[in-house]
Amino acid sequence: MVSRERVDDSRGTDSKLIGRILVVDDEEPMRKLLDEMLTIFGHEVVTAVDGQDGIERLQEERFDVIISDLSMPRKTGVDVLNAAKSVDPDYPVVIITGYPSPETAEKLIRIGASEFITKPFEMDRVHITITKLLAMRKFGSTLMAGPATGANRAMEGLEDEVWTYPQFFRLLRKEVGRSRTSDSTFTLLMVEIDDIERHIELDGEEGIGELNKTLAEALILNTPPGAFIGHTSRTEFGLILPDRAKEDAVALGERVQANSEWYFRTTFGAACFPMDGQDAESLMSVARSRIRSIKEEGGELSS
Repeated sequence: MVSRERVDDSRGTDSKLIGRILVVDDEEPMRKLLDEMLTIFGHEVVTAVDGQDGIERLQEERFDVIISDLSMPRKTGVDVLNAAKSVDPDYPVVIITGYPSPETAEKLIRIGASEFITKPFEMDRVHITITKLLAMRKFGSTLMAGPATGANRAMEGLEDEVWTYPQFFRLLRKEVGRSRTSDSTFTLLMVEIDDIERHIELDGEEGIGELNKTLAEALILNTPPGAFIGHTSRTEFGLILPDRAKEDAVALGERVQANSEWYFRTTFGAACFPMDGQDAESLMSVARSRIRSIKEEGGELSS
């Protein structure tokens, strides 16, 4: 079920950011619901009845964000995504799917999806996603910088402070481009929760959410201004630290561990642009490889 409840406009993300949204879905009830709710939030909404219709519209008109169902007749959501990227490589496209496998999610991210939303979903999630994408479009890599404060923290979760994997990956790519253009450096820090299977045995799947929330809050409190935090896998977080050396990232990881009284352990790895990698994929690979090496060596950097 999709919740019709409107989110509180006091949420940390700037709710006044509005845009022109193309909604592509072959199911009329879903089109009408998204049209109605996005219009309530102040957006101008254009709807398309299927993928082919959506492709024709985005080739003729300009939109700020595209929301497309994945499975549709004539043309799919992937076709819509590819068509949007042919118009503008940075076109923000959100894919809605009811059957998200890890392989599907990875494919959507790799070919350029800005976000994917799983059915059933709440309009609160759609609103936050659209607002963040509009903010990224407007402000680039300078938005949402710095740790959250009591005044702008979301009371029902951490959606405003922690980016989802597609959003984070998009920001990482932007930071690579910015640093390459300005001949500057930055560091990617990855932090992973250890012994996850043991925690599942003790607390069940429900406990994983609490572990993630605890770690996210610790990262938010210790992250310096100008950084970005993303939830990059089931039990892993990434931090983009612009203009920071690898030593700074390692110190941050150690500080988070030392200042926390947790009942779980973490391991971190860092990769610096451009020394350790020339693109987002290689930087993540190097940081994760470092995590694996630390665990194999006995976890000397784990809390």
